[in-house]
Amino acid sequence: MDVFLLVFGLALFCVGVYWLITDYYQTKYRYHTTGKVIAVKGKWSVSSGKLTYLYFPTVQFSDQDGVILEQRLDIGGSIPLFYKGQSVKIAYHNGKIHPAGIGWKIFYAVVALAGFGVFSYQLLLIHDSGILQAIDRCWQIIQLIF
Repeated sequence: MDVFLLVFGLALFCVGVYWLITDYYQTKYRYHTTGKVIAVKGKWSVSSGKLTYLYFPTVQFSDQDGVILEQRLDIGGSIPLFYKGQSVKIAYHNGKIHPAGIGWKIFYAVVALAGFGVFSYQLLLIHDSGILQAIDRCWQIIQLIF
């Protein structure tokens, strides 16, 4: 049993569920279309106090009125996640775009399931270690005293 893995599994599960919920609300009421990556540009970015170089794609797409727009997708990575000419499913609303492909939903679900698996396994180890019986005995002694 490792407390770090217990907390890590719970945190990973929560992050995955948060991503799934956020993705659901960011794509539910938006205009869905397919865009084309016209450029992948690098940019220095600060995340958690660290300065890193991230690659962001610029996507060209048509909005619901048929107007052709170009916008930078806010999903970036230390290695390019997209390439020039790639088709990308996006959701567009109020001047913002969000990736809407099934691949992102699968990734978020895998993160949540992995966290749930690690957390569950650590709980199983706690149950089998006998620590719960020791805590129960201590609780019974405390109740007898008071």
